[in-house]
Amino acid sequence: MAPAPEKIDHAQLLRHFQSMNASNVTAAINILLTLSTATAAFGVNIIMSAKSAMVARDATILLAGMLCLFLSILSGILLILNRVNDVRMTIEGIVLMRDNPREITDPKRIKEIIEVKDKADRTNRLTTKLLKCQAWLFGMGFATMTVAVLLTHWTTLGLN
Repeated sequence: MAPAPEKIDHAQLLRHFQSMNASNVTAAINILLTLSTATAAFGVNIIMSAKSAMVARDATILLAGMLCLFLSILSGILLILNRVNDVRMTIEGIVLMRDNPREITDPKRIKEIIEVKDKADRTNRLTTKLLKCQAWLFGMGFATMTVAVLLTHWTTLGLN
C-alpha cells in the first residue's frame, strides 16, 4: 500500500516565495545602487584626473553617462523608501487580519481593507516600475561611460 500523499500548505508556500521575492528585489536594488555609485565615482575620477581638456563630444558623452547613473542612484533611493512603505503596509495588513479573524461584514471595515489593499497594489506597481527604471538607467549609464572612456583614451590604448 502506497503512503498517503503529503498535504501541501499552499498559504505557507506562498508566504515563503513572497519572502524570497522580497529578498531578491532588495538585493537587486542594492546591487544596482552600488554599481551605479561606483561607476559614477569612476566618471568623477576621470574628470578630476584629466591632464588636459576633453574634446566636447567626449565630455558630452561622459556627462550623459554620469547623468544616467545619477538618475539610477536617485531611483534606487526612491525604491528603498518605497520598500520601507511597503513593509509598513504589510504590517498594517497583518494587524487588520489579526484584529479581524472572522469573516468581515461591516461595510466600513470592508472599505478600510479594500483601501489598504489598493494602496499596497499601487506601491508594488511603483516598486516594479522603479526597479526597471533603475536597471535601464544603470545599463545606459554604464554603456555610455564605457564609450566615453574608450573615446577619451583611444590613443592611449594604441587604437589610432
